[in-house]
Amino acid sequence: MPFIRIWSIAGCRVANQILPEAEQDRLRIEAAMKSRLRSSDQCPARILARRAKHSDDILLVEVKKIGNECPNEYPPTRIRAVDFELVRVLKGKLDRPLKNVAVYREMNAPWWRESDELVHNSAYDLLRPGQRLLLFSDSSTNIDSPCEAMAASDTAISKVTEEIRKTANYRP
Repeated sequence: MPFIRIWSIAGCRVANQILPEAEQDRLRIEAAMKSRLRSSDQCPARILARRAKHSDDILLVEVKKIGNECPNEYPPTRIRAVDFELVRVLKGKLDRPLKNVAVYREMNAPWWRESDELVHNSAYDLLRPGQRLLLFSDSSTNIDSPCEAMAASDTAISKVTEEIRKTANYRP
């Protein structure tokens, strides 16, 4: 076993000096997220399992009423007030209003600390009366973050319920 001598004690200024491979992973993950959110398929089915696992509340709702587009000051975008009807609570509880919910056309990019960039909110394109959506909980009662609302296809509902079942049965 080799012997290592430490000639001086010096602290690291940033964590990536200790774990440079972890920093490279973080940068790759961030680049993939940026690419996905700028694409035409922002919320692909492959992210459903993670969304289901990490969301406290997941609701299956139906779009009932859609208001006219209105300007929003921050972020500078357009919003629509939407009324949803609860179809079923898939996980957790109903802990948000379903009437007069602001749905943003664009949203601050998750990397907004680095720029003022806005990205299109794919949920905005799903706003049609009768459209079913999966709503995932977050810190806001508006739909203003990536993949907070996704189309509720039979496949998506099946993937979400399967992950909820797996997570509920998991015992560390």
